Amino acid sequence: MPTPTSPSPTGPLARPGHPFGVAATAHLVNVSAVAVMVALRGRWHPLAARQADRMAVTLGLGGVLGLGVVAALLAHIDPWALLLLVVPCAFLQMSLWQGGRRSERKAVVGQLAHQALHDPLTGLPNRALLVDRLALALRRRPVTGAAVLFVDLDNFKVVNGSLGHAAGDRLLVAVARRLRRAVRPEDTVARLGGDAFIVLVEGATGPAVAVRLATRLLGAFRTPFRVGGHELVVTASVGIAYTGAEIDPGELLRRADIALYQAKATGRARYALADAGTAARATQRFALEADLRKALERGELYLHYQPRVAATGQIAGMEALVRWTHPELGDLVPGAFLPLAEESGLIVPLGEWVLTEACRQARAWQLSHPGVPAIMVSVNLSGRQFWQPDLADVVARAITVTGLAPACLELELTESIAMADVDGAVAVLQRLKALGVLVALDDFGTGYSSLRALHRLPLDTLKIDRSLVLDVGEDRRTFAILQAAVTVGETLGLRVVAEGVETREELAEICALGCDQVQGFYFSRPLPVAAMTALLAEGGSWQRKAGVATANTRPAAGPIGPDRPRQHNENG
Repeated sequence: MPTPTSPSPTGPLARPGHPFGVAATAHLVNVSAVAVMVALRGRWHPLAARQADRMAVTLGLGGVLGLGVVAALLAHIDPWALLLLVVPCAFLQMSLWQGGRRSERKAVVGQLAHQALHDPLTGLPNRALLVDRLALALRRRPVTGAAVLFVDLDNFKVVNGSLGHAAGDRLLVAVARRLRRAVRPEDTVARLGGDAFIVLVEGATGPAVAVRLATRLLGAFRTPFRVGGHELVVTASVGIAYTGAEIDPGELLRRADIALYQAKATGRARYALADAGTAARATQRFALEADLRKALERGELYLHYQPRVAATGQIAGMEALVRWTHPELGDLVPGAFLPLAEESGLIVPLGEWVLTEACRQARAWQLSHPGVPAIMVSVNLSGRQFWQPDLADVVARAITVTGLAPACLELELTESIAMADVDGAVAVLQRLKALGVLVALDDFGTGYSSLRALHRLPLDTLKIDRSLVLDVGEDRRTFAILQAAVTVGETLGLRVVAEGVETREELAEICALGCDQVQGFYFSRPLPVAAMTALLAEGGSWQRKAGVATANTRPAAGPIGPDRPRQHNENG
């Protein structure tokens, strides 16, 4: 008697076209299709993803029902039993799909909430989250106290302009990381946008707590940043506002912002604390900025010229310094409006005017005083000017329009500008040198120069800052530092100029060290055009008598002696 055939891989049930084989194959294809759709749905448009979900559920349920029906027909299962078998499976698949959708929606909602409250570049809290935390801190202020520190990078536009915005973004990420390390875990570090950061200090028992933190933050910037193979020396300014009265978050941020501008106006790389007069000073500042714009339009600015004297006593050149006589405030020192011009961007058109006017005047003096040796003029470049992409074009236009020989123009940049990005500075200076102009490194001794960096810069002149000249005859350590600076210049083959010479003793020490040229109040204050013209008409030289340099034509102020106050910062 024949025995029934058992289902096996080689049995009749596995024959092609058998109902069970067809059903199994269809279900396998169904499961594979569902798996592919689930894997790829995240790459699709949201509408396509939702359609894929519907197809996955439909195919999944269809596969369960189809496989169940075929199996029931083969096994002769009662239809009601089949229903009890298939329906729970279908509900199980539906519940699993719904659970996955709920988890996905929850993850998406969480991600959207994080993006709405955090900066996408640095991951720090953004303005919205900061204001929320600040409002909470102010409600608790009578118990805990709170302070806001507004941190802003100095000359950040220089980095974007020289290295590109990608490098600027990497610098911002590094700054955010360094700020987080400098604060306490309970403090909030937020980014408002650009290079502006906010530190919220809760539990501050007084302004002194915020001041100590500001000092620590400034110290965190002493170490250079490494960005894309470049070593960047970056400083920051900090404005501090403490919750000494019932104010809203917006007002507290405004006070910190005003204090920040005060810190930048007084020299940068420092902090300023908002006080009762902060708002009044900010109003004055905004009014002064508006007046400066009008002064540029109306031609109210003018130049003074401070001579540079060679060892022979002959005028070797002069430095052009911008001046402004305000209609109401009178004569303003450069420090009163140049930082404002730098912050507002007015320094670019102002600097172009200074450059062109100085070249024009130098050429006029050359034509009117042919007997005086070649008259050279020096013009200061601000950080924003130096990093302008069209700087070389601006300089070329100035010397072309005025007819001044390129070798009679010297452009001065400060040590801090050059050291902020040595590679970028070398590229800019090479373009300027290609025009034939001279380049001087100003304020040497106040920054972070290294001999290797100085060797790379295509310089002609090294101007030693007056802080190294100050009281050089009274302090041997100061003399040793000055001597080292002069040696550096001589070793690199540069012309060495000592700035800020004001006394007979300082002049004697400078001459003993072998500086090529000197500049300072001992010889002359910055002179208006008429006085400088008269000095050139006299031959433009000083005679050495009994070890004292005296001018044929002195300015009204006379020589500066030990009993006369030291000069203010005259740099333009």
